[in-house]
Parts: sequence; structure tokens; C-alpha cells
Amino acid sequence: MSIFEQNPAIKSALESIDDESYEPPVVTLWTAILSTIFPTSEGFLVEPHNVLGHGSGDTVERSPDVVVVRTEYGPGLQKRPRRDILFVECKRPLDDRPSRWVFHEQQLKDQASRNRNPSGDDDIFTAEAIGWKVKFFRWHGSREEHEPLYPDSEIREPLNLKNSYQGRLAERFLTWMKLSAIE
Repeated sequence: MSIFEQNPAIKSALESIDDESYEPPVVTLWTAILSTIFPTSEGFLVEPHNVLGHGSGDTVERSPDVVVVRTEYGPGLQKRPRRDILFVECKRPLDDRPSRWVFHEQQLKDQASRNRNPSGDDDIFTAEAIGWKVKFFRWHGSREEHEPLYPDSEIREPLNLKNSYQGRLAERFLTWMKLSAIE
């Protein structure tokens, strides 16, 4: 069983999303998922993504449909500069159409390309979450490439978190991202 079936908060959030849902339940689902896999007790932060200069001057506005995972603490919970690990773009289920997946992937790529980690490592994982489905990617900052996290795999379609097997795959990908972040 995956965390999507075992964790009551995640299971409830997943079940609350229906075909007519807007972005907030999807954001709630991904906040619950990421808070479980990337806990604060291990030095991670899960929060809405701040967008700089999006509108008027230097103001900071919240991007309500993007959740970001950051590290803030290293081994032994020693404070260190924040480093973005994962952006999740959350969209409503009605966007589950091929053209919208392509459009939102481009948005995610643009967002990742603006990422600048203090460490100089501008690689970041990204996820495109539409309703209860998800695709994972990796942005290679030095090469300016955004590619599927599993490019050589037979997995081409979004993972459906309501499917037990696909939910376990998604959980494995997220766990691998976590382990990659703390190496």
C-alpha cells in the first residue's frame, strides 16, 4: 500500500478532489503529500512558492497553485542556506487534456529556469499535478534542460494517484528525490 492509501490526511485530501474541483484541493493534497515525505523534523520546508516582481515592482506575491519543498537544515539540523528541491504546479482536474499538460509543463519549465539556489546548484525537480494525476521532471540548470524524471521508462502517461500501483511509483519517485536532496 502507498501513503496515498495509508495516511488519513492524504487519503482524505485525495478523495476530496472530483472532476469539478478547482486548484485549492489539489494544493491541499500536495501539501499533505510533501509534508509527509519531506518532514520538517528532517530539515525540509513545504510552503507556497513566492513569486518576485509578478505585477507591481518588487513586491512578493504568493503563487497559490505552486508548492515548493526546500531544505533549510543540514545534518544534525544545522542551519544552512535554503535550497529549492521540488516545485509542484497544481491544477484542477478539468485541465486533464493533452494540450493543457503541455502548456503547464512549459509553465513549470519557465519557473524552474528562474530558480537560483544559493549553493549555485540550479538543478531542481518539478512535478505537474493535475487533479489526482502527476508527472515528474528534472530541470538541469547548467544545461537548461527540462526532461521527464523517467525518460528511459515505459511510463509516458501521468501517474494516477488513485491507482494503487501508480501511487506506489509516485511515492518511490518522491522518496528518491528526498534522498537525492540530502546526499
